[in-house]
Amino acid sequence: MGIEDLLPHLPGGKKWRHDFYRLGWKNEVVPIDAAGLLWQCAAKHSRDFLDGNIVPALIEFSHHLNFKRSICRWECMLFFDGMNNKEKRFEDERRRQKRDKAKDDYGRIKITAEYIAMAMCVAKSMKIKCFVSKEEADPQVSYVSMSNGCIPVTGDSDILAYGFPQEQGQRKVVIVQSYEQMWYRVIDLDANTEPGEYPLLDLYNKHGRIVFQLYACCRGCDFTEKRCGISGIGYSSFMTIASTVDGPFNAHNFSISIWNNDATKHIAMENGMNTAEEVERHLQRVVDIYSKATVYDKDGNIVTMDGKILNAATDTER
Repeated sequence: MGIEDLLPHLPGGKKWRHDFYRLGWKNEVVPIDAAGLLWQCAAKHSRDFLDGNIVPALIEFSHHLNFKRSICRWECMLFFDGMNNKEKRFEDERRRQKRDKAKDDYGRIKITAEYIAMAMCVAKSMKIKCFVSKEEADPQVSYVSMSNGCIPVTGDSDILAYGFPQEQGQRKVVIVQSYEQMWYRVIDLDANTEPGEYPLLDLYNKHGRIVFQLYACCRGCDFTEKRCGISGIGYSSFMTIASTVDGPFNAHNFSISIWNNDATKHIAMENGMNTAEEVERHLQRVVDIYSKATVYDKDGNIVTMDGKILNAATDTER
């Protein structure tokens, strides 16, 4: 689902576009988080999918790939989810409950390993490069886009907290709402804006991705215990807290600012946090998930987001 209420406060976050071809990425490498596309293809053929027939969804998947490969002429790189991330257990439970309560077929869709494996076979048969991520595809797409200086395509705003290309003119992310309708937004952090026009962008330009990570802690993301994060802290409250942070912009100092403000201290306590240290633990846990994510590099090594090797691949794994 991504980070709650983040995109509208960034350049391009309120403008919807409707044609992938107009992105003008002919012959350019485009890393794509395949999770959203897989789900949308399954949802369109939900009755068949739930009955165990995944072929209609795979055909739909191939049509979308063909458009991007043959019409848009993208050099697609597809990234599929790997192992489950235990830190996403709260969101996994929210989704399970939502599926159990769903009255429509598409609301009961859950992506399976078999579906992912067959989708990879389809893509490879079309000569499209495919990769299985270490865990979720989000950080893997983030790592590849930063390593290669290319603009990522995803349905998940979490990628802004993991990281994206920082070269001038490349600080962009394409967030897709609907592949079928080609309904998407281009978040452009290099847009020609005036100081104060996008205060959250100004804050990011000053402090980096820690801003989006802390915003996720407060507003809610896939890793927060509550979908709303710290219920009661919205965009305005977040910016007020940020303006009073003394020293480095981090979870520790941000928690102090929350606790030193009577209104946000009361909000924190209503959310079950009775000390500044408890607030910091909530913030630091989510920040660590984003900043300490691990991925595969091009040689199959497990590395940090900045490329430090944590576990070298064996010759067989390569």
